[in-house]
Formats: sequence, structure tokens, C-alpha cells
Amino acid sequence: LPGGLPVDLPDDTPVIPDLDLAIFDGLTPPTVAAPLVLTELLANSDNVGGSDAYEFIEVTNTTAEPVDFSDYTLNYLYPQDEFINTNAAVWASQPGDVIIAPGASLVFWIKNGPNNELTAADFNAAYGTNLTAGVDLVEINSGGMANGSARGIQIQTNTGHMINRGYYNMAGASDVELNRSLNYAVDAGDLLKQTLLGNASPTPGTAHPTQLPNPLLPVTADTQAPVVT
Repeated sequence: LPGGLPVDLPDDTPVIPDLDLAIFDGLTPPTVAAPLVLTELLANSDNVGGSDAYEFIEVTNTTAEPVDFSDYTLNYLYPQDEFINTNAAVWASQPGDVIIAPGASLVFWIKNGPNNELTAADFNAAYGTNLTAGVDLVEINSGGMANGSARGIQIQTNTGHMINRGYYNMAGASDVELNRSLNYAVDAGDLLKQTLLGNASPTPGTAHPTQLPNPLLPVTADTQAPVVT
């Protein structure tokens, strides 16, 4: 403005909403949830060597107890719809024996070959985070997540028991945006399946307060003896 003087907006001036916060508008923390939930993923980042440098998946512990992820793995889904998959690929992480603290998130960084030499310092610089390799940042060796096709991420036990899953690009949608992450919320009607909220600026390692219960869920000890058949 001439003279550089600040000018107040008139009362009827429309205010552009903060789209990063808008996807969480109206949400409240769930009262129930799966013990581990998919909260965020980024499928299309800036490239290095012709491939995405900083694709990631974020999994959050909704319980009041630490969770040993060595009992779990990720499964990359090729869905026909939200209940039928035409293919799937188990994605083991390195290291796999990390502990996810109560209410904390574990970030899985996709290493696809061209980005193999990048370090946790590079990842943190890209996202403004302070994650520690082998603690809250682990790696998955894979070609990466599709940008234009329907895909899903499933958290499951090592024996294949489903814990939680989420999808994107379903029914012809184009959900993926460059350097924007997809965020998920608990589906109270189906705790095995997350609800896709939309895109936001990526925050790997930090879940939004409405993505997990408050207070965190208690863990009930399994006192039933196993049945041998």
C-alpha cells in the first residue's frame, strides 16, 4: 500500500480459511479406537534421482501403554473397494523392534533406491521435525506409494490379523497432492477402517489431537489361557 501503512480489513471482507486446520474442523477426539491407527501419509514428495525423496506413513498408538511394533507390520493394499483387495504387499520396517510410546507416533520413511543415501537429518530438514532414526523414524525398502491409483495402508499383526487400515484415491478420486499429506480420523462405525479427511501440510511424528482418544485407551490384560486344538 502507498506509504506502507497497515490497513484493517473491513468487517465484510471474506477471510480465506486455513485449509490445514479446516480438515479437522468440527472433530472431537474419539472415545474408542483401534490400538494402532493410520493417522497420516504422504505419497508424492519432491524428488531425488527421479524418485520421491520423502514419502512417509505415520502410525499412532492410541493406548495408555507402550506398543512393541515388532509384533506388527504394514501391508500395502491394492483395493478393489474398501473391503476387497486384488493384491497386497507386506512392508517390513527397519528396524522393526521399536517401541511406540503412549499417544506417540512412529514414522515410516520409504527408501526407494535413489534416496537411500539420505539421512534422518535430511528428513528432519525437509519437514521441520526432530525425529530420531531407529526410535520414531524407521525405514521401508520399497518402490513407494502410487500417486494416481487407488491404494491402502493396513496395520496388521505378524500373523496377518488386521488392526487398522486407510485408503486413498478410491472410486476415481485424485487425493494425492505434491508435498501435501493425507490425514485420517477414526471411523466410530468401523474401528478397523480410518476416514480420509483430506490434505494438509505434512507433520510426520505429530498427530492432531482429534486423531486419537483423550484420555488414551486403557489396555486390558488378556487373562484367558490359550486353547490348544
